[in-house]
Amino acid sequence: MYKLSMRAARVNANLSAEEAARRMGISIYLLRKWETDPASIPSGEIGKIRQTYQVPADLLFFGQ
Repeated sequence: MYKLSMRAARVNANLSAEEAARRMGISIYLLRKWETDPASIPSGEIGKIRQTYQVPADLLFFGQ
């Protein structure tokens, strides 16, 4: 079962942390927290992440 990390998804989307945070409307500090502790991501924010990185949420959090 392959699981893509938040940071890997950002890098694969060719986005800097600053650009990804800007696109999601969050602070760089919050993005870094989410990258190191995905369990801290509120469920309402998952859509922003999915849209910004153009990957299915289940791949980010559960694997295929």
